[in-house]
Amino acid sequence: MNENSIQRLRLKFILLSMASFAGTMIILAGFINVANIISTQKDIYNVLDFLVDNEGRLYGNANGEKHDFSPEFRYSTRFFVVFFDEEGQVDDVNITFISAINKKEAVEYAMEARKKYYGFNGMGKYLYKYNTKDASYYYRYASLEDGRDLAVFLDCRTQISINARIFYNSLIICFGGLFIIFILVTVLSEKAVKPEIRNAERQKKFITNASHELKTPIAVIRANTEVQEMMNGKDEWTESTMRQVDRMSNLINSLVAVARAEETADRGQMSLINVSETIEDTAIGFESIASSSGITYDHTSHFEEGVHMVADPENIVQLCSLLLDNAMKYCDKDGTVTLSLETSKKSVILTVSNSYKDGENVDYSKFFDRFWRADSSHSADSEKTGFGIGLSIVENLVNSYNGTIDVSWNEGVISFKCVLN
Repeated sequence: MNENSIQRLRLKFILLSMASFAGTMIILAGFINVANIISTQKDIYNVLDFLVDNEGRLYGNANGEKHDFSPEFRYSTRFFVVFFDEEGQVDDVNITFISAINKKEAVEYAMEARKKYYGFNGMGKYLYKYNTKDASYYYRYASLEDGRDLAVFLDCRTQISINARIFYNSLIICFGGLFIIFILVTVLSEKAVKPEIRNAERQKKFITNASHELKTPIAVIRANTEVQEMMNGKDEWTESTMRQVDRMSNLINSLVAVARAEETADRGQMSLINVSETIEDTAIGFESIASSSGITYDHTSHFEEGVHMVADPENIVQLCSLLLDNAMKYCDKDGTVTLSLETSKKSVILTVSNSYKDGENVDYSKFFDRFWRADSSHSADSEKTGFGIGLSIVENLVNSYNGTIDVSWNEGVISFKCVLN
């Protein structure tokens, strides 16, 4: 894992942490506000019930029932009552406990309440809200036993103001908490990943240094074996030694390639290039390999011309070469290798497929692990045996372009799909 991968994991951790915290805060704030609104409305219902049952009076117990109101209830409650006689005419108006409106306005509000009440056929108890530029009223219209009707309006501006204040305060707490958590998570996660970044740098340096150190003894073994062959002629032992020397040399070169692929976040010399021409030139170079291996090679049927993107040409060449090399190496005998290039929105999609009849039950999640091979039965001397490094390099290259790579198998064909952004 290189520094880019570690930083991407850190970013994902920060995003997931913030999303989790935000979700928790929203749920808690929502619960508090909903509970507060329900509690406030319940209190309003109780007051209106009391006033209706007590026929608009603050004193006494309605219907012989005691209402548990605080001593300040009679001083803090602001309301007015309008009575209607049996003919629907205004019989009395009581604005003793409110100074925000006059009798004319009180009658106007009550007439509106009467219309709405009888719009429901006068059945049950209905609670309405009446808003003016100065106040918000909850009111209830009801019929009395003596044949009269009354409309009770309760001034609820204080309760509504408190609810609004709780709502805005909860928003401030949520956003403030998110900001504080973001700062803490960002700072602490940076400290947490620093040791991992240093370890990744040490690993890359070790691979590079070890690879260079191993080249000298490999060169000496090769030279000694060649001298021995010149003096005594070739035999099975010297040939086996030379094969192992070649194998070790290839392994060292692969390790160096991995280290170079992971060096910093640099994607090379970036410029706007013709991806179609770059991939086409690379693909043509594999025609001879396909021909000598008896493989049907199609790199033109599904190829989009004129595809451009900002990229390093060497990266694109290496990506295409590694995928085609892997496809040629593990393609079934007399099979087919197909290369396709297309665009989707702002992404460039490169897909390389090859025949692979034994791929139905393979664990494709391991294909990009280093030093892993799907066919473990290959011997050390097999020419087709790789080191399980090529696809790992491909994954690093794709990740450096903020892309994705997927491997799938369907009806005897395995496909590697690279999406570059």
